Amino acid sequence: MPDIIESATVTVAIELGRLLVSHAIVAFGIMQKSEKTLNAEKLLAWITRNRTSRFRVRDIFRAHQSRFSEVAAMTPVLLLLQDHGYIRPLSRALRNGRPSDEYEVNPALFQPT
Repeated sequence: MPDIIESATVTVAIELGRLLVSHAIVAFGIMQKSEKTLNAEKLLAWITRNRTSRFRVRDIFRAHQSRFSEVAAMTPVLLLLQDHGYIRPLSRALRNGRPSDEYEVNPALFQPT
């Protein structure tokens, strides 16, 4: 085993260390998020991907049925998005059939930062 480590080896080791530290920070950030926060991020991604100014609970639920067993399980996540100002509930429209809760999306969500 050599007693001297070449400077090129040290440079590569430092760069690798920096890379691994940045990945570890991201990984620990993900691990510390609650399930409700992760679910809210998924719903928010759906909203921004569809660029919809309003949506029905039924529609967002159908898009995420693999994540939520029932609409009631999604309610706390919608409330979290509401508390953070991403969405707000609209009054129920009187229509034939079952009413569906509807939300309006904050237009600032679609503006470039």
